[in-house]
Amino acid sequence: MQKSLIVPALKFHTGNTIPQIGFGTWPIKGDDCYKAVKFAVINAGYRQIDTAFFYDNHKDISRALKEIFATTDIKRSDLFITSKISRMSHGYEKALEEADKIFKELELDYLDLLLIHNPFVEGLDKQDPKAAEVRLGTWKALEKLKDEGKVKDIGVSKYTVNHFKHLFAHCKHKPVINQIECHPLLFEDEIIKFCRENDIIIQAFSPIAKARPELLENEVIVKLAKKYNKTPAQICLRWGVQQGFVVIPKSTNENRIKENIDIFDWELEKEDFEVISKLDRKLYTGMNPHEIA
Repeated sequence: MQKSLIVPALKFHTGNTIPQIGFGTWPIKGDDCYKAVKFAVINAGYRQIDTAFFYDNHKDISRALKEIFATTDIKRSDLFITSKISRMSHGYEKALEEADKIFKELELDYLDLLLIHNPFVEGLDKQDPKAAEVRLGTWKALEKLKDEGKVKDIGVSKYTVNHFKHLFAHCKHKPVINQIECHPLLFEDEIIKFCRENDIIIQAFSPIAKARPELLENEVIVKLAKKYNKTPAQICLRWGVQQGFVVIPKSTNENRIKENIDIFDWELEKEDFEVISKLDRKLYTGMNPHEIA
C-alpha cells in the first residue's frame, strides 16, 4: 500500500527545499538495496534517497525507481535524490567523468543534490596542502553541473570550518548543505555554528551512531524512550530534527524503516531536548574530518 506522510522541508539559500528526513543507502547493495528503497518510498513514505558513487548501488536504486514510477503515482519530481563525488575522483576532469557515470547508472536526467563526498583526496597525505587546490577543482566541476541544470543544488560532506574558508575564497556558488556525522554523542559545535551563520543546512549522517550501544543503550536515551513510548533510535532522530538538521537513517528492516520516519507528529519537551544536547562526547563512528588539512 502506497503511503504518503507530511514530512517538513527545509529551504536552501537557493530557494529549493529538501525533506527533513532521507533514506540512507550505505552500505546496502543488490536486492537488499532494491527492496529497501522500494519499501521506504512506497510503504513508509520517504521522499529523499541518499546515495553516492562510492556505495556502488546506483543501479540497484535505479531498478527500484523504475518500479516505483511504473506501479505508483509517484513521479520523479516527487523525490529528492542525492549522490556524491568520491574521494577517488577529486579534480575537475575526474569529477565530471564520475558525475557522468552517476547519471548513467541512476538513469536520471538530473540530481536534486550532488556533494563532494569527502575532503580527503585519494593519493595524497591527509595533511598535504595540495589537497585544497585539488578539492577546488572538484567544486568547479559541481558548479559547472549546476550551471548546466544537471544538478539543482551542490554541497559538501565532512567539511570543517577551515575547509569552508578556503572554498569560500574561490567559489562561485556557496554550498547549500554540509553532510556530517552527527548524533547526541557527537555534536560538532564549531562546524554547526559556522554553517548556521552562513545559511548552510546540516545533514546528519549516522544520526543513530550506526546503532552503537554507547548511544542506543545510553541511560538518558533509554529513559526518554520509555517516557515517550518510542524507540531509542526515534528519540535520537527526533532530537536531530529539532536541532534543525536533515537526518538520513539507514535500515533494511521494514519495521525500523517505518519507525525511523515516524518522528514528525510528536516532539521532545524543551528540558528533554536540552538534556540530550549535553551528551556530546565526540564519538566518531567514521572518519574524523579534522584530520584532513
